[in-house]
Amino acid sequence: MRANDGAMSGSANGADPIIEIDDLSVHFPVEEGTLKAIDGVSFSIAERQMFGLIGESGCGKTVTAQSLMRLVPKPGQIVGGSINFHSETGSTVDLAQLDMSGPEIRAIRGNEIAMIFQEPMSSLSPIHSIGNQLMEAIRLHVTSSKREAYKIALEMLNLVGISNPAQRMEEYPHHFSGGMRQRVMIAMALSCQPRLLIADEPTTALDVTVQAQILDLIAQSQAQFKMAVLYITHDLGIIAEICDQVAVMYLGRIVEYGSVRDIFHNPLHPYTRRLLASTPRIGQRTSRLESIEGTVPIPVNLPHACGFCSRCPDLIDGSCDIAVPALVEIEQDHYVRCFLHDSRREAIA
Repeated sequence: MRANDGAMSGSANGADPIIEIDDLSVHFPVEEGTLKAIDGVSFSIAERQMFGLIGESGCGKTVTAQSLMRLVPKPGQIVGGSINFHSETGSTVDLAQLDMSGPEIRAIRGNEIAMIFQEPMSSLSPIHSIGNQLMEAIRLHVTSSKREAYKIALEMLNLVGISNPAQRMEEYPHHFSGGMRQRVMIAMALSCQPRLLIADEPTTALDVTVQAQILDLIAQSQAQFKMAVLYITHDLGIIAEICDQVAVMYLGRIVEYGSVRDIFHNPLHPYTRRLLASTPRIGQRTSRLESIEGTVPIPVNLPHACGFCSRCPDLIDGSCDIAVPALVEIEQDHYVRCFLHDSRREAIA
């Protein structure tokens, strides 16, 4: 067993990493102190990999995605760590060091790294047509020709299953249903054929049938464009169906990391086990689903202790309540942050 000393390998098959996040920390200054939204997160994503990031609301999943795009809302800021992105040109750039509105990140954002946002209605402009919004990114990153951009936009709408794309190009977001708006967001994200696609709960608030269609569309697009995908969700069923590797987040930290098989068949962290126990299973009858007692603490001025200790049924007095466990590799490419498995601690910053 060894403690994590850098960005964890994103793939067990030897594929080259596209992005490596190492000890990333994102803080928000508030009146009560400093809110640590991300506190020392490390992982990497390899080429053509579907990487899942799961956890309860408020654990830091979306802020992690925003950090990769350099879209952390103010007054939040990256205060530590690195985000090394390996460009298709062969160069490596630390996104954490770039000016969030500078030309370097603008050349990457939407082009080599694209994002499907959680709520398409708030992400699409209500006063611009769907065609104009699709063509904007294409003309910025792919071609300056308006005619060529229009052709590509039509092809992308057709790819994501929008019927009569020529007519739809002239319409506005309020003419579209929730599922269709999400398809438009996917078309926009894929229009420049990114190397990394970030999908931040792209099926939230969609009915089950549309959700399945969106998941199939993302999987087909990944295969067609040979891209890596960071899929953020709190739905364990989706993770089991589409992902290769999984990181479980809690209170701004990764508490367990491994393959889908490791996480679902051999969960090590008490939080992961409780998440799985609270998920309904086909063929199993139960009068009541299990729940995780308590709520996620607000990450402001927290004591130096395991973030899950106040809700953990396996609390070890004198360890969990006075120190933060280190993230340790227990089995090959299977990491956990828990004193039940290893006694090593994180140093006090």
